Amino acid sequence: MSEPSLSVQKLSAGYGPEPVLTNITLSLKRGEALAVQGTNGAGKSTLLLAIAGILRSSGSIHLEGVDLTRRRPHERARLGLGFVPQLNKVFDSMTVAENLVVGLRDSGFSSRLAIDNAFRIFPEFRSYPEIVATNLSAGQKQMVALARVIVRKPKCLLLDEPSAGLSEPLWSRVLEQLATLAADGTSMIVVEHGLSKLDGLRHSTWTL
Repeated sequence: MSEPSLSVQKLSAGYGPEPVLTNITLSLKRGEALAVQGTNGAGKSTLLLAIAGILRSSGSIHLEGVDLTRRRPHERARLGLGFVPQLNKVFDSMTVAENLVVGLRDSGFSSRLAIDNAFRIFPEFRSYPEIVATNLSAGQKQMVALARVIVRKPKCLLLDEPSAGLSEPLWSRVLEQLATLAADGTSMIVVEHGLSKLDGLRHSTWTL
């Protein structure tokens, strides 16, 4: 049996004395996409934050056999875990180009290639690579955040409401890129309001 791409075992996490999530266990195969649904406050974003290492948790997390449990968020990213959060998606004081290549040092990825690939996905970037991110619209910031992780071709991708702020044509382009990543073996967990938005991506559904 092949090793899972992402394995989460008995994960518990929260923001205070009472956990939001308790004993969560899930496993994703390479190329598998999982859509997580649930009511507000069910813990969908909490799950992604815990797997990304931004929120302290108990339990264990492995990515293609590598133990991420005690690793910091930037270490998890370098090991192949991509994350686009619901909030604080970009570094406002950096330019678009700087946002696209931040964190690439010692990763083996070419900064020039990352920017070129981002231009291919979102040609709109060509007109504002040197614009400081604080001057971007919400939709433009979302494009930068998505491109920054997509160009790295992560082993596993965590997406929290990735369609937020994007027009239908832009979101269709993003779905095409996600489908390509999945076909190449990237697993992903997607939190999205309205599962119909994921119709262009083959996925299973899990409810918290």
